[in-house]
Amino acid sequence: MRFLRSAFFVLLAAGAGLGFAQESAPLSKSPVDQAETLLNEGKPREALSLLTQISEKDPKAPGLEEELGDAYFQLRQFSQATPHLKSALQQNADDLKATQLLAVSYVMTQQLDSARKVLAQMFYVPPGSAMAYLTLGKLMVRQQMVEAAVPQIETALQLDPRLTMAHFLLGEIDLYQSNAQGAVAEFQKELAVNPTLWLVYWRLGEAYMRLAKYDDAEMVLKKAIWLNEASPGAFILLGELALKKNDPSLASGFLERALALDPQSFDAHYALATAYKALGRETEANQHFEISKKLRNEKQDTEKDSLLPAP
Repeated sequence: MRFLRSAFFVLLAAGAGLGFAQESAPLSKSPVDQAETLLNEGKPREALSLLTQISEKDPKAPGLEEELGDAYFQLRQFSQATPHLKSALQQNADDLKATQLLAVSYVMTQQLDSARKVLAQMFYVPPGSAMAYLTLGKLMVRQQMVEAAVPQIETALQLDPRLTMAHFLLGEIDLYQSNAQGAVAEFQKELAVNPTLWLVYWRLGEAYMRLAKYDDAEMVLKKAIWLNEASPGAFILLGELALKKNDPSLASGFLERALALDPQSFDAHYALATAYKALGRETEANQHFEISKKLRNEKQDTEKDSLLPAP
């Protein structure tokens, strides 16, 4: 629907360029589009009320099934969302939004085999393949179903021992569970099959820091930056590492670089505030402490309202 509206305005602009477009009143949105707007604004109850009215008058309205599924999904009524999303896919097998929501709905209702089949179709892989199991594991981690995700990832590795990103994901789970030593082992296994991915070095650096292996952490974090100079996470950890070594001047350099890459990082603001405080720059330190607190609170509020938190 957004594409169609965009295409219309592109054509309208082209007409204006040829000299025959006139001032006209904007087209009013269809009821389904109005419901979509409400959903985008995080108002699923209002959207569902409108969609129910539409369904009674025109049950075959284009886009209706997808939006009904989305409304129930946002209300976390996954069993009700599922049949509407399936209907949307029957109408359009390439409906990416309906596919994604249906996969998550199956996961949230513990229909894991069905979820894996939907994901396999979405990524054009066999449903019994290692990649299908890994993708399901990733989705479950996103839903914070960490314990249940592990068997899916392990099955993926049994099917393909050299599958990339499987050991990385297990390492991330270990870090989440405060098992830094286990994380190191998994990240090292990932590097054995995937030695040039900066992301693995960054997270391995985090694991080493938790184990107070600061020299090892510094070495792999510098590799992460060498592979990707736009990685704010590695600069933040190097800044925190410099603070642990009582070098706030060096720390501030790393952390200023991190904030240039990601001004919304509350970790970077907090660590930089700590560095500035150690350097006697009290005013700047207080400013960054306040920014860090504000950003952290905003993130916590967002995660409370979000069904799909980042891993």
